[in-house]
Amino acid sequence: MIKFFGKDKIRVIHSVQELTKTEYAIAFRVGDGDFHYVKRGKNGVWYHKPGSNTIRRIKREEVFADEWTSPGGFITYNSKLVLLAVHE
Repeated sequence: MIKFFGKDKIRVIHSVQELTKTEYAIAFRVGDGDFHYVKRGKNGVWYHKPGSNTIRRIKREEVFADEWTSPGGFITYNSKLVLLAVHE
């Protein structure tokens, strides 16, 4: 992603405290042949859109849990959690 978007647009971070005022956070995971990401809004609330479902809030505890599970439990996202800072 960094290669595609460029280092001036996206970077890996270790904590949301590293965000600047012009960035937002994305949490990204891979699992079972698929990927999923969660976006942190400027209001500090995390959101995601699982599959064809509507956009939903997701609790911080769920974002930083050891794994994510898709609605219905069909896919488990259990890779290392990667936090990204995306410049607006």
